[in-house]
Amino acid sequence: MTVILPESVLYEDNSLLVIDKPAGIPVHSGPSGKDCVEDQLSVLQGDFTHAPKLVHRLDADTSGCLILTRHYKTAKKLFKLFEEGGVKKTYIAVVHGTPEKEEGDINIALKKISSKEKGWRMIAAKAGKESLTRYKVLAQAGTYSLIECKPETGRTHQLRVHLADIGCPIVGDPMYGDHREKGAYPLQLMARRVKFPMGAQGKIIDVTAPIPSHMEKLVGLIKPDLLEVGE
Repeated sequence: MTVILPESVLYEDNSLLVIDKPAGIPVHSGPSGKDCVEDQLSVLQGDFTHAPKLVHRLDADTSGCLILTRHYKTAKKLFKLFEEGGVKKTYIAVVHGTPEKEEGDINIALKKISSKEKGWRMIAAKAGKESLTRYKVLAQAGTYSLIECKPETGRTHQLRVHLADIGCPIVGDPMYGDHREKGAYPLQLMARRVKFPMGAQGKIIDVTAPIPSHMEKLVGLIKPDLLEVGE
């Protein structure tokens, strides 16, 4: 079992935590029976009465900032913030190719489909749910680009489908990427930063996760100063 150790905590106060979720571990339990974050939250209970609770999710293969709460009232506030777009999320991804424009919006509706042969997946569809991603190319090296993504909506697999749709699939994506590289790399996507207001005094929680080891090699092709997180 891969344990979410207390050392994974990036931020903590009396009402919430932000942890650095490792890649390869699902947030919730599923039919596969794999170890998941939800089953291990007691490790982060500390001196509090109850273990922290999840208020959102990340894909199993996506690492980075994951917010947990210690109290029902805080969870309620966070659910509302997520619903209203008050939680600002920044992701970075290493992709194949380079977008035509250095920065812009990807406004493509997404729909979930499934079949007995291929299982479920998300596709671009006019009849789907509105989905918006703002992106910026941070750097390019060889056939790879480093892209910063800020999702304005929170659809399943949103960044993976949006980047693939503009011709820049995320390196290591087994579902929407280049199937010829299957197994060559883990998914090169991480939740780099979360920023949101919390508390009566208007305190801003602003947390950045370190680059995970499975992304360091490819990200290392790019100048590290370009990874500084700005506004």
